[in-house]
Amino acid sequence: MRLRLTKIFGVVAAFLILILAIGFLLPASWSAEFSLEVQADAEAIFPYLNDLERWDEWTIWNDVDSEITRPSHGEGAKRHWDDEDFGSGQILIVQSNPPKLLRYVVALDSGAQVSGTFLLTELQGSTLITWIEKGNLGANPLMGYLARRLGKSQTEQMKLGLGRLKTKVFD
Repeated sequence: MRLRLTKIFGVVAAFLILILAIGFLLPASWSAEFSLEVQADAEAIFPYLNDLERWDEWTIWNDVDSEITRPSHGEGAKRHWDDEDFGSGQILIVQSNPPKLLRYVVALDSGAQVSGTFLLTELQGSTLITWIEKGNLGANPLMGYLARRLGKSQTEQMKLGLGRLKTKVFD
């Protein structure tokens, strides 16, 4: 009986070591991108991107208990949060070139980092909004497994957010 339990625990331990070893080999980085054409000028769209308070109107941020610094818009605008469901961290607008470009960084207290970009391209009577995010979840070997799925789930969040933004611009 003891030999049998030793073998079972040995197999379980070997399996866990294998899972960790594979996790060390998986990249902890991810990327996501989504574009949407909106029948509006970039000048009408950009204020929704450039103001962290206005993000509540079209992103999931209205679900997150957070604090926004003043001013809430433009380079240097920052939002801090410490939320049971979303963890803790901050988002900071690092570049704002109205009405064409906005860059931000997200730093999570867990060590994960995200950089994001909004590009607005004027078309004939409309604007193409392209939202790009790239992230790194850190050195934890289990994060490589999460990173494999995160790009796809972030793309879905971007699609939902830009769809809401499109509706907002038409209100």
